[in-house]
Amino acid sequence: YKRQGINAEYGLSTRKPRKMIAALCLLVAIASVQAHMAAYYEPGRLSVRNAPAPDADGKMTTASDGCGGAKLGKNGFNAVVVGDNVTLHWNYGTGVNGDHKSPNNVFRIAFICHDDPGEQDVLNEAYTIESGIASTEGSRPGGWTRIVTVPRPCKMGTYAMIDQRKWGACIDINATLPLGVADAVRADGSFIFAEENGGEAGTLMSNGTVSCEDGYELFGDGRVMPYSCESTGASGGVVFLVLLLLCMAGTVAALFVLKIKKPETFRKNVSQPVSGLVARVRKQ
Repeated sequence: YKRQGINAEYGLSTRKPRKMIAALCLLVAIASVQAHMAAYYEPGRLSVRNAPAPDADGKMTTASDGCGGAKLGKNGFNAVVVGDNVTLHWNYGTGVNGDHKSPNNVFRIAFICHDDPGEQDVLNEAYTIESGIASTEGSRPGGWTRIVTVPRPCKMGTYAMIDQRKWGACIDINATLPLGVADAVRADGSFIFAEENGGEAGTLMSNGTVSCEDGYELFGDGRVMPYSCESTGASGGVVFLVLLLLCMAGTVAALFVLKIKKPETFRKNVSQPVSGLVARVRKQ
């Protein structure tokens, strides 16, 4: 009676509230384990839109906007270059206990450029760049990763990883052209080099492939040194001319040394044969 105190006096039991508290704690624990979906900062070192900081992992969420409930550019825009391969990494829950396991689970990846006119919505399947990523097992230790190639310049672009429930996570990017590449697009979507770097002789494809026409050699990396295409014909002629001049200079130097140190040898092997050759040429 004394242990139960006032609850006993009024006919109340302390057992039921304790059971309710225990049940609530269990529900909280379950909810914290089944943490839904998020993207990760590593290994691509890409800021996640709904993360608490630019270098932090994204928050676990079930927001159905495809981007984890955060506004465009919340953590800035990751600086990338057209042709870069960037790694996207995401998962359900903790990644160790099969959270949200379902035979219906499937991911897709979307890319949109908000610079383009019109409504931009990652949930619009017209922006899908890869689909059918099966995820029936729910969360898994390694999560999911995909390497995607930045296809074109875009000041405000978004990669989104979305499942069939419209849960998702987003990475915002600012994509610029490599150094030496002009903002001029061919009919096939490829970019040409700047005029001073080879112009039409150079090509940057949307899949990141960089090349020069036949007869040109590619130089630079597009990041520190500009890409450029230089004519192999012109450079080859210069190399040949330099080698020829070096060879002639070496021959003259050798003959000069021979004349000074061994004049008889020089006269017998060089001077006399050359004089005879000149005389025969004059007679003809």
